[in-house]
Amino acid sequence: MANDGVRANMNMPQNVGAMGLHREARGQIWPTVPMQSTDPSVASFVRYYSATLAFADTDNVVNTTATRIVRFDLPTIVCAVNATALISTGAGWPIGVSPRDSFSLALATANGERITVESRLASTFVGTGEHPGFLAGGGWVFGAGSAATLLITPIMAGLGAANTRIDVVLMCLEFRTGSSYVGGR
Repeated sequence: MANDGVRANMNMPQNVGAMGLHREARGQIWPTVPMQSTDPSVASFVRYYSATLAFADTDNVVNTTATRIVRFDLPTIVCAVNATALISTGAGWPIGVSPRDSFSLALATANGERITVESRLASTFVGTGEHPGFLAGGGWVFGAGSAATLLITPIMAGLGAANTRIDVVLMCLEFRTGSSYVGGR
């Protein structure tokens, strides 16, 4: 088949912004596809960071938001958010109710950037260990020394927050180089 001088235009048009349109490019949204370094001296590792609202915590009160801070010591991309709740009395969850239906969750950075615009029922966007709640696009990027703020609100009054433990786990891709270690080794 002859080429006839036809080829794909791989460049963004330069006049799009002048026409009042946004410059856009298509990208993968689902599942999470984090950018990884092509530098052979940079290694990436999966690491799990977590926060707990425990039975005896004084801020474990129904319809009251408890704040938990998760600090990242190395550059990190949060790829998924998983969570569950446990009833200490041994009672089971009501039929048709997931443990993630017992609390709402909001995620933000220390400077106020939000993954969730408002607090949402955790079962609507948070996954489990078996089925992770992947974040869309490239994940949620954090620099070394930054932090994520988790706002956890127990909402099932019938179970009693004092009897409920909530664990939130952030599945992360962490980046390390020789300088990530003490003494640069």
